[in-house]
Amino acid sequence: METNMRPKWKGVFRVDIVDEAKHYDAREVPGIYVIRRNKPVQRVGGVDRRGILYIGQANDLARRLDLFHYAGHKASWFLFRKRHIAKMILGQKRKDDQHLYFLLGALTVKAAYPLRKKSLDKAERAVLFAYLEKFGELPPLNSNLPGSQKTNPDKHDLHWAKKGII
Repeated sequence: METNMRPKWKGVFRVDIVDEAKHYDAREVPGIYVIRRNKPVQRVGGVDRRGILYIGQANDLARRLDLFHYAGHKASWFLFRKRHIAKMILGQKRKDDQHLYFLLGALTVKAAYPLRKKSLDKAERAVLFAYLEKFGELPPLNSNLPGSQKTNPDKHDLHWAKKGII
């Protein structure tokens, strides 16, 4: 990411209200997002007090969060398919699909945008790397660290990324 391209981290909002007018500026905007349950999650390297469940990127943040809410995203779809894991990750037993939509909608999001599309991979990797460095593992719903395993983010990108996980 170029120094002058670092977006600001926006305030935290619920997954199920991305369509409200105050979050409309996230429509069709590329950026990075961090989905949290706002309850502590035990990690290898300590307790994640923010309860971060997933870190991702999107060309259209509002659309991606809508997909996440309605299980059109690989991470939330996984929770629909694996009830026992959904209970561990969300902290509640899901009663039915409608209840799971409610639980997913109650999750919160912290997002950084706008970003240039060509910077998304690098920015996402920096945020995932910051999480991995702090907790010793990726968030529960992330399955891999994208990009070259040999390339670590530079200190400026890492400093920016750390703001996304606090």
